[in-house]
Amino acid sequence: MDSKIIEHLDSDIDRLRNKYCPITIQKLEHIAKEEYGVFVVVETPLKILKSKIVSSNNRLYIFYNAPFKKYRPLSLSHEIGHIAAGHFWGHNRGIWEEELEADYFSASLNGVSLEKLKLYCAIDASFILKDLVMLPFIKRREVAKLRRLGVYHLL
Repeated sequence: MDSKIIEHLDSDIDRLRNKYCPITIQKLEHIAKEEYGVFVVVETPLKILKSKIVSSNNRLYIFYNAPFKKYRPLSLSHEIGHIAAGHFWGHNRGIWEEELEADYFSASLNGVSLEKLKLYCAIDASFILKDLVMLPFIKRREVAKLRRLGVYHLL
């Protein structure tokens, strides 16, 4: 990873940890909105296989899913990490490098090792099977929720 990016991320992480003590999803959503200009953060099982950030009308939207509850803050922090590292503002460095940077941000912000992040990610992947089975039963309700939020068209 680029040392300048790591320096930048470390600076952001220190500032955010001191200012917010980001240990809950609510605080992470607040960080996404207040510090990085995210317009809406949505946890939805419709994003079973891949969380994502969408830019529309100069607004950022984060859609994420993490069936394994302990992975939720890491998953959301990972998406915030993409924004913090500048992946949406013309600082593209290749998909693997960007994923490593977002993982670094997530693990560091949450005070866990990269190994623990990867372990939680693997556990989360095994929980996805449950979501796949339940999706036909919850899809209509989830689509209605996302339409009420005005973001369904962005998926």
